[in-house]
Amino acid sequence: MIPTSHELTTLISIPERGPYGDNKYRGNYAGDVLIKLIGFLQANGIAAPYVYDPMEGGMTSRDVCSSLNLPYVGSDIHQGFDVVGDDLHDTGFDLCILHYPYWNMIDYAHDLPEELQKKDMSRMEWKELSRR
Repeated sequence: MIPTSHELTTLISIPERGPYGDNKYRGNYAGDVLIKLIGFLQANGIAAPYVYDPMEGGMTSRDVCSSLNLPYVGSDIHQGFDVVGDDLHDTGFDLCILHYPYWNMIDYAHDLPEELQKKDMSRMEWKELSRR
């Protein structure tokens, strides 16, 4: 359900996590954040925004777009995608939603091969990340 207010501010407060995504996946975001952004785009003439999430993790963005019948592409380190070094598949997206990892708090890649563990942004030192 798209909210009736299409005002967009720099602060969005969503008190509840909502039904989107896997709530067991640490670090996911409330799907209503994306719903508000989509509502803003729709109110400004983009009827069916094409959404990309390069770090989809718990699949919140995928679930939101599926529920709204919107075109969507998602990638994640668990699918072998390196958000720092790989091409972001720019094919004319209207919205790229990127919820950065919680640096040094959640080890997202602990169950992945060592090559991918080295590419996990939550493990990088700040200086290394800023050089990329």
